[in-house]
Amino acid sequence: GELAVGVLLSIAQGLLSTVARPLLLRAIIILIQNPDGLSDSEVNHQGAALAAGISICILVEGLLQAHVKQLLSIKLGSRFLGWTMALIHRKSLAVSEDALSKSGLVENSIIGNDLVRIYEDWRWMCLLPFIVTALIGGIVILGVTLKLSSLVGMAVMASIV
Repeated sequence: GELAVGVLLSIAQGLLSTVARPLLLRAIIILIQNPDGLSDSEVNHQGAALAAGISICILVEGLLQAHVKQLLSIKLGSRFLGWTMALIHRKSLAVSEDALSKSGLVENSIIGNDLVRIYEDWRWMCLLPFIVTALIGGIVILGVTLKLSSLVGMAVMASIV
């Protein structure tokens, strides 16, 4: 349910930021450089429409990011944290005190340190669908717009990493 919706919204956010926005910017640049015999009024109308498209794209992108963080990081992360804390607490009650003292494990240290670190890391991992989509979309758009020249740019970027 919420996981699938969060992943789909994250993918949509990645497509907006790396596919839709660059294509709209490219259309504006082409319109400014080569108006193709359009009247000034037509150029202004098309430019305004493209600028409105970019504005809407950025607005929707921000809304999607807020929803993705709410769904994946806060809701699902908190559920995971609550579920695992209860599980560890229940399991620790089933272990005898003698076995617990021999092992040296403390339930509080697991809950206090490890689970909170996992929850903090999940806040960044919830961006993974966006990052993968943005990477793929960025490479495709780079190839479409720059054609063969994009290979040089990608080779330079790959050599830096």
